[in-house]
Amino acid sequence: MPPDDNGNIILAEEYIGMDVAGSLLHAGTGGKLIALLGIKDLVIVDTKDVLFICQRKDAQKVRELVTRLKNIGLDDYL
Repeated sequence: MPPDDNGNIILAEEYIGMDVAGSLLHAGTGGKLIALLGIKDLVIVDTKDVLFICQRKDAQKVRELVTRLKNIGLDDYL
């Protein structure tokens, strides 16, 4: 999906944002409104079981986080 004029990629059913730039939002279904204010360069993924937020520059570290989840027995969330 191409980014909007502010460099955002928004995948959400209901969304409103002000002063949001360079961010990726992926919100699962669920009928809730996602409202963002004054954020920049974030990755936000909201699923039924997990809310994940990181700076875009750190997105490549997701593998490390997955390994930690496995190591502490929380791999049901993967």
